[in-house]
Amino acid sequence: MSFDPVSLLVAGAAAAGAAIQGAAVPPVVEETSAQIVEAVQSAAPQMQEALAPYLQDVPPPVIDHWNEAVGALVPGLEVPGRVTDPQLPPSDPSPVESDAPSPHGAPDLQAAASPVTVATPPAASIPSLSGLGTVFSGSLALPDLVFDPTLPRDVEAARRIIEAALTAIGLPYQWGGGALDGPTMGDGTGGPTAGFDCSGLTRFAVYQATGGRILLPRTSQVQFTSGRQVPWGEAQPGDLRFGNWQADGANHVAIYLGEGRMIEAPQTGQLVQISAVRSDMLPVRVV
Repeated sequence: MSFDPVSLLVAGAAAAGAAIQGAAVPPVVEETSAQIVEAVQSAAPQMQEALAPYLQDVPPPVIDHWNEAVGALVPGLEVPGRVTDPQLPPSDPSPVESDAPSPHGAPDLQAAASPVTVATPPAASIPSLSGLGTVFSGSLALPDLVFDPTLPRDVEAARRIIEAALTAIGLPYQWGGGALDGPTMGDGTGGPTAGFDCSGLTRFAVYQATGGRILLPRTSQVQFTSGRQVPWGEAQPGDLRFGNWQADGANHVAIYLGEGRMIEAPQTGQLVQISAVRSDMLPVRVV
């Protein structure tokens, strides 16, 4: 049994209007509502199974609301909560939206490297990472991170980069979104909630993790020249991963978690999420 969206909207509006006015629900609406409930009850097991692979990208509050709504119709049916170490999805070969429009072309991998900017923290105190999870919609626990002890680097700063980025999980991609202190609306095409674009997320996470000491440039193209390129096999958690190469350079950037995973703000219409590293994504170390 299926219902088109217009029918559902009309039936829902009629039922809500009747409830507000204290009137009885019209028989035809009551009958339609009963049919909808019956259809949901029948399809509930399949709905639960179909949703399972996508739960890693859904903020916990959304899961709670879903369970509350569906539980009223089908007692006992719940979607399990998020896990912190999901199975990796298959690599998505589709292009990722860039920070800025540019013509297609070959990657320029020989761009001269420029140092990261060492900035003086602003007068206002930078919020502690332990409190950031209450500000954003979907923070996750810090996953197990594996570092190669033979490769010297600032491990604690790398951990803090990932911890800061995890606070943005579940926020929408907003083109131009992301400030040094958190999500912004950008151009607003990602919906009514503040969020990040790819380089806005990396810039925010590195700035927060270093206490404002390292200020990355705003776009992925320039961020790529702001650190030290490392061989693919030496990539470590907290490194940046650059891809979606076009004539002007890297048009996408993410934060590496290790074991083939990364945190990214993918493109308009999607949320900040944990994804599989794609084959074109070169590692760059900034801490």
